Amino acid sequence: MPGFKNHLGCFLSIDKIQFVEIVFESNAFHLGNLEEIVFENKIDLGGDSPNLFYQVNDVLSKFKKDSSFSSRFVSFSLSNQFFNIFQIPVEESLIKKDQTENYKWESGILFPHINNKSLLIQNIEVSSPLLPYKSSIVFGLNKEVLTSLNRLATGNNLELRYIDNAHISSNAFIKLEKVALAEEATISIFFEENLFSISLLHNNIPVIFKVVEYKDKIDYFVLKNELEKMRALVEMGEKKISDLYLFNELRNEKLISNLMNDFQWNVIRTNPFFGIKANKNIVHKNLYTDLFNSFTGSVGIALRVV
Repeated sequence: MPGFKNHLGCFLSIDKIQFVEIVFESNAFHLGNLEEIVFENKIDLGGDSPNLFYQVNDVLSKFKKDSSFSSRFVSFSLSNQFFNIFQIPVEESLIKKDQTENYKWESGILFPHINNKSLLIQNIEVSSPLLPYKSSIVFGLNKEVLTSLNRLATGNNLELRYIDNAHISSNAFIKLEKVALAEEATISIFFEENLFSISLLHNNIPVIFKVVEYKDKIDYFVLKNELEKMRALVEMGEKKISDLYLFNELRNEKLISNLMNDFQWNVIRTNPFFGIKANKNIVHKNLYTDLFNSFTGSVGIALRVV
């Protein structure tokens, strides 16, 4: 595939890291490595200097030593836990630099426990017939996280290519699997421990992105309420929802059954390994056969070429 270089994609949360190596040879994608490692201690994101480097470096070094790992490019798909995420109307009178400062100020109001001066800001500008105004989906990431990831790559003789939000990385599979139709919208949900993010897409581009936290186990009625609000918004715009994509969903059959019964949509648990060849050492792993849906973020970032 022109432009693609063998690539290690990593999904990183505060309690685990997943490794997926994608290799392109003989005109086909191959799954070179597949692993998940749970940290003994969770990454502490508090303060200005997260202990990310020390938590991940030993694990990455050991993985590289123990595996038949050959790629020199690495990318990280980060859990929602790493970001300040919000969506606000765009102040069109502001130039880009001032808009960024406005996003930092807004982040300081919404997340007062985090130093907004230490944030890197990325945003997705939204202009859609489903919304009455232009808005911006904002992702704030502590600069120290970027510094640590770059240091990790360099220290392990790797070249850092991309860093992205895991839900956004996973949404790449929607673009791969379906043609964008003007009359249809799509919803995707990325599940994590104690939170989920939910995204409404139109023409395969995010229109709404929201993170919802919960305590012990997911409250289905909270999720259902968010989906109903998105359905109402889409129907008001004279569109329809046909597909609901689930990412990082760990075989909660009751949840899937409830979603299918309540909404009558196609509920899709994406298998990110579909179409990628895997050797016999991988195809029998539980990670490959049962927990495949948890790897959408790492495979999505590994397959990225732009």
